[in-house]
Amino acid sequence: MEKRLVAQGPKDRKSYTITLPLEWVKQQSLDKTRTADLEAVGNKVIISAYKDEHKTKIIDADKAENAIMKILQTAYRLGIDELKVKYSNPELRKKIAYILNNRLIGYEVIEQSKNLLVIKDITKESTEEFKTVLRRIFLLILETTKTPEEAEETDKSLKKLSNYCQRLLIKKGHTDYNKVPFYYTLIHQLEKLSDEYAWLYKSKVSDAKSLEKLNNYVEKTYEIFYKFELEKFNKYQHETYLLKNTLRDKKETHLHNIARQLNSILGTVLLIRFEEA
Repeated sequence: MEKRLVAQGPKDRKSYTITLPLEWVKQQSLDKTRTADLEAVGNKVIISAYKDEHKTKIIDADKAENAIMKILQTAYRLGIDELKVKYSNPELRKKIAYILNNRLIGYEVIEQSKNLLVIKDITKESTEEFKTVLRRIFLLILETTKTPEEAEETDKSLKKLSNYCQRLLIKKGHTDYNKVPFYYTLIHQLEKLSDEYAWLYKSKVSDAKSLEKLNNYVEKTYEIFYKFELEKFNKYQHETYLLKNTLRDKKETHLHNIARQLNSILGTVLLIRFEEA
């Protein structure tokens, strides 16, 4: 739907207005006495009938003891601002505290009783933070390839940043609005890549030459994401594909998984950078 802009005000202080579709206005029960929320996101302007509300959720942790980490991470990623967690097992409270400290940036316990925890987001998210944190995730993986002895601790930091990035995407969107799902997927893939490195270094690396190749491909993937070149993309997506198959046949499980993740990540990079191809 195209709408013509209408100039308002004197020439030196001119602004522009645009009309809203009447059907939508009626659906949202709006009139001249109400206000709407407006947010500029890149080259788009998003108009909402209501400003984002404070999102709350009550969780009965006793019903999901084995899945409490996934539940808390899901609530966090979905942008829940306040969680009330009911529990009866004191050990579960310790587990929740561990998850908050090690996975969820900004989630803090603000109220606590014998059978209830009130967890609240105390951060002020910004869309500008996303770019910074995403680059930090890439750099942490590069760090993992160079300092394997710290891979497990690096992976913990990366998980916190990954959850935070995904929360930002859900709550704040992205200036490249149509590519939010691709960015969300990319972060998930980078986290899984970090997992594979952490698991690899716990076992004996039997194919050092392939590992060296993979570490080089991690660096090339980082470079392609931040400076996309179609010829380089073509080269490395093909080479990671071939290496993935070779490692599968050699039954090098973790190395194969790293190559597979890298090949998938390059595919997602193309989705994000396609206009530059």
